Amino acid sequence: MPSTQAIQQVLKIVPVRSKRDLRQFIRLPWHIYADDPNWIAPLQLERRAHFSSLNPYFKNAIWQAWVAYDGERPVGRISAQIDQIHRQHYGQQ
Repeated sequence: MPSTQAIQQVLKIVPVRSKRDLRQFIRLPWHIYADDPNWIAPLQLERRAHFSSLNPYFKNAIWQAWVAYDGERPVGRISAQIDQIHRQHYGQQ
């Protein structure tokens, strides 16, 4: 198992900032699981709507997504969210 330091040296983590970046973020699972016969792809239309202003969650949330690259090849994705309504109700912690 490689150390965290070794992984950080290999992977480049890039924030999603443009529509093009978001499109790549959404489509990444199709590339990762392309050869997996057990993977059932979600509807791309639904995934685009989920990460758009059509999703009421994002009216009260802050979020950021990132794509991980091994060289020029995207190999992973992650996102983080802050739900402002939850924080107002339960506090900052």
